[in-house]
Amino acid sequence: MKKNTRNSTIELSRIFLMLGICLLHCITQGGHVCRGLDNLLLSCVTGFVFISGYFGLSFKISKIIRLITMAFSSVVVLAIVKVIFVGGQEFDIYRLVIVPIVDGYWFLWAYVVMMCFAPLVDVVVDNCGNNSLKKLLPLFFCAFGWSYLSFIPYIKDFIPKPNGFGALTFLSLVGVYAFARVHKVIHFDSYLRRGMKIFILFICAAFMFVGFGHYCSPFSVIFVMIVFSYINKLRIAKWCEKIVVLISPSVFAIYLLHANGFGYTIIRRLEDSLVASGVYIYGTYFLVSLVIFAGSLILDLPRRIVIHCIKDKLNLILGYIDKQYDKLFSIIK
Repeated sequence: MKKNTRNSTIELSRIFLMLGICLLHCITQGGHVCRGLDNLLLSCVTGFVFISGYFGLSFKISKIIRLITMAFSSVVVLAIVKVIFVGGQEFDIYRLVIVPIVDGYWFLWAYVVMMCFAPLVDVVVDNCGNNSLKKLLPLFFCAFGWSYLSFIPYIKDFIPKPNGFGALTFLSLVGVYAFARVHKVIHFDSYLRRGMKIFILFICAAFMFVGFGHYCSPFSVIFVMIVFSYINKLRIAKWCEKIVVLISPSVFAIYLLHANGFGYTIIRRLEDSLVASGVYIYGTYFLVSLVIFAGSLILDLPRRIVIHCIKDKLNLILGYIDKQYDKLFSIIK
């Protein structure tokens, strides 16, 4: 089955998804929680998985190397910032660099596992007949439903915690969205017309604390499909495409640079100062999320500059690693 090709609109959506995650962290980590909007914003995590499932992932060892290198460069930049601007800090490589990478980025490692196995899920869905797909779909829902049920009050006491199985949840969602791609679910005009009514209903449900509450919620899964069914029909201006090209390579780095203890401390201090100044709470959320997004984008510039300077040699090395991996895999196969 032919994959859908990513376009500037989808890359723009990735930028807005990351803005949504920054806003989510400002609400949940800033110490001034105003519940409702955070339920809806949890769907931003699901949105990234949707892009992987709907557009497909081709596994390359170089992609994982690039991702882990990005994480390493992010924690190094943060370590330098801490040493310079936070008093009493020493540049302890183990505490400031190794520990944050290994123990601080659950989403990073869940995403790495998803990158490894998502192509396999994609192949299974692509090569199954319609009847087989209908049998597979409940299995996918059961897999991520386990994670969802473990967060529902009263029910969660009887459900084992899915600790360490976040990647399984992501893989299940990839399968669901691959199923949507194969059956062209988000291309039906009648679906889009119904989608707007469901879209409004889900926003109301989020603010009434019904159905959301986790990125693997069935509400979030359907909500993301509806949103992207509209986004996929948008066409953006040329000047906007240039901005997208400028920002999109830093999207994941923005997460790595702010989703940590140091980033959350900055969020709390900024929110405290704005709230003390009399700024409305939702205005505080939006202002701080924009500052965090822009600040993380700026902190990622050194990595981008280095990558740009060595891109030819880097592409040559990573290309060689991919070829060797493909040879090894073909021998084992």
